[in-house]
Amino acid sequence: MNYFKKISLLGILGLFFFACSSDDDPYGNSNPAPNQNPPGTSSDIVFQEVRFNQNDRIELVNLGSSTVDISAFWLCSRFSYAQLSSLTLESGSLNLAAGDSVILSGFSLNDTEADLGLFSTNSFGSSSAILDFLQWGSAGIGRESVAVEAGIWTAGDFIQGIALGSSLVYDGSGNAASDYSENPSPSLGDTPVNTPASTANIRLIQVDTDQEIVEIKNFGPDSMDISSYQLCLGPGQYNILSDYTTITGNLNLAANETLRINLSSGSQNVTALPDASGALGLFANTSFSSTSPDELKDFVQWGAANQNRVDQAVTAGRWGGATEFVAGASPYTFVGDTSNTGVSQWIDDTIIRMITINTSNDEVTIKNFDQVERDLSNYFFCTLAGVYPQLGNASEVQIITGDLSLSPNEEVTVKVLTSGGVVDTNGSIFLFSSNALGFNNQNAAVTRDFAQWQAANGFRVDNAVSTGRWDAASSFIAGVSPYTFSGTASEVGASFWSGN
Repeated sequence: MNYFKKISLLGILGLFFFACSSDDDPYGNSNPAPNQNPPGTSSDIVFQEVRFNQNDRIELVNLGSSTVDISAFWLCSRFSYAQLSSLTLESGSLNLAAGDSVILSGFSLNDTEADLGLFSTNSFGSSSAILDFLQWGSAGIGRESVAVEAGIWTAGDFIQGIALGSSLVYDGSGNAASDYSENPSPSLGDTPVNTPASTANIRLIQVDTDQEIVEIKNFGPDSMDISSYQLCLGPGQYNILSDYTTITGNLNLAANETLRINLSSGSQNVTALPDASGALGLFANTSFSSTSPDELKDFVQWGAANQNRVDQAVTAGRWGGATEFVAGASPYTFVGDTSNTGVSQWIDDTIIRMITINTSNDEVTIKNFDQVERDLSNYFFCTLAGVYPQLGNASEVQIITGDLSLSPNEEVTVKVLTSGGVVDTNGSIFLFSSNALGFNNQNAAVTRDFAQWQAANGFRVDNAVSTGRWDAASSFIAGVSPYTFSGTASEVGASFWSGN
């Protein structure tokens, strides 16, 4: 776009005064207070971001090459008028330097349909005084004809379907409604002009295929109502967030807050997440074929490449490539921030390890080798055939030191209270992340760790070997309790354990 389409002809007009009389005001309003023309510097002052619902804010940016005093500029929105100097200055300066922006509040905007014009003087019917313009909800409701005459808007054009709490961000490319994109988490002062507001402030941060739990975080600065957001779990499987049971958090998601939802319960269309491989898309609406980053908010695929809708996610900038996928075991956790996408920002849960086994007092110490905090309350031991004590069940497992919410590199020591405790002689023990798949399985998605001591071919050792949690059925820890692990997070087998 030629930005100078939006430059006022102030240098040519000189220091004329323009009155806003009923002749140039189709609404018949009387003249607002008189103003002075701004200096005739070469400039291009445009709306960068407009938040017109919930705490109205207006951000202006100087696309010109020199500083402009905009204090005497005016805003006009249907029946409302205000000189910039009379508004609240949230940030920046009204002596607006080239490339800088200013944020103003105190000017009320209609949520449903309105126009908004920026004028160099209070002559609101003058095409030579209008500097920038936009309208939403309907066409022809304000100064559209003035803006069209000035060449800064397209006749009959208006922005549609903006959610409550969102804002509009100018992408710097033209004079039409399509040149504004919706930003559901306003980023006033942060979004550079010429960059569409496609930052995914509402992000998927954990996918637990074992427990059918999804966690969503609001990385934005304001609360967002995401009750109408939709999850796409596969072809034809689209479920609205409000249909699910909320575990923690609120669908009106506050800034920096998280929402945990249970996909295995809800009012309708409940679909399980695939364990071995799958994908999950988060959409702001029902445009499931869209490649718009304003509609496709986030995406993750695990277990295999080329999952459902990955090409859309790549086009929308929500995933790195069709062949990228998160490997390893569920849950899968996002460790990036709002601007990060792709497999490098996700980790799996494979490195919760037992590091000490004391059969004499039935105590086990567990360490979190992971990069993020892990809650072990729903983890289980398998100590004997048919004996599966749950770590979070106080009648089955006692916390000795620490707690079950393990930060990175933290440890917890627990005592097994169930019948038989930890077997003293020729014993073995499993650690499972859940009971979702049962305990006689060969699935790395739930088998976290294993050890056997004093004898080979312990209880279900083949399951541990097949899931990569033990080296061989014939391998066992020699010596007597306590048994101590000295390996790294990824090392398994008897050679990394020692007994007394």
